[in-house]
Amino acid sequence: MQVEKVIDFVRGIGGLTAVYRREWNGYSVYEPIYDPRESDFEESSSVVLVSGDGEIRFATPDENTEFLDRIESDYRS
Repeated sequence: MQVEKVIDFVRGIGGLTAVYRREWNGYSVYEPIYDPRESDFEESSSVVLVSGDGEIRFATPDENTEFLDRIESDYRS
């Protein structure tokens, strides 16, 4: 199952879990959840992207900014 693979990916870098947020630009987007007392990872502010073929990766800084801007504009609409 895709969610379990994403959670394993996030746990592999010290995260606790991941929460599905939405589809965006052909990716399923997940927000990694970290223990704030233990996390100082640069990726902690980045979303996780899952492509249609199942590739799991962190969003690039530009992708992350674009995604967050999109969410913000959706809430203003």
